[in-house]
Amino acid sequence: MQKIETIRVGKELVVELGQDATTVVGDYGKDLLDTVIASTIIGAHWARVGTPSFIVNLGLDDHYVWPPLTRRKTIRPAGIVCPHCRRQVKRALCPMGRIYLCFCMGVVLTRQWTGREPRNSADWTEARTEALRRQVMLEAKTAKGDN
Repeated sequence: MQKIETIRVGKELVVELGQDATTVVGDYGKDLLDTVIASTIIGAHWARVGTPSFIVNLGLDDHYVWPPLTRRKTIRPAGIVCPHCRRQVKRALCPMGRIYLCFCMGVVLTRQWTGREPRNSADWTEARTEALRRQVMLEAKTAKGDN
């Protein structure tokens, strides 16, 4: 069984670090200092155990929020409409691999990713459902005071 660490960062964020997944609950990006602290913790964890093969970031924005190092000239439609936010999913290259993004979710497929890329709304929904499942489990664990 893998060891999982749960860390509260400021008032808004809870970070769960596992061997195969990193889950963040809260408004990542709302408080700049908390975001920097959480990012530093996540980066140190990944340096220790390795970068996961995929990273999912849930949110609900009113525009596409591309990470700073996204290669903007590579942004293209992915041929998928998100069933949740009803926006077109777009894809681009970034230093970690490939990123897929709509208004409610971003998925980074790192260079370690060996699975297939999302091809349709069902694939997109499956990624979102798994991310939500992890988020709900972490929120329940945090509410019980297990962190």
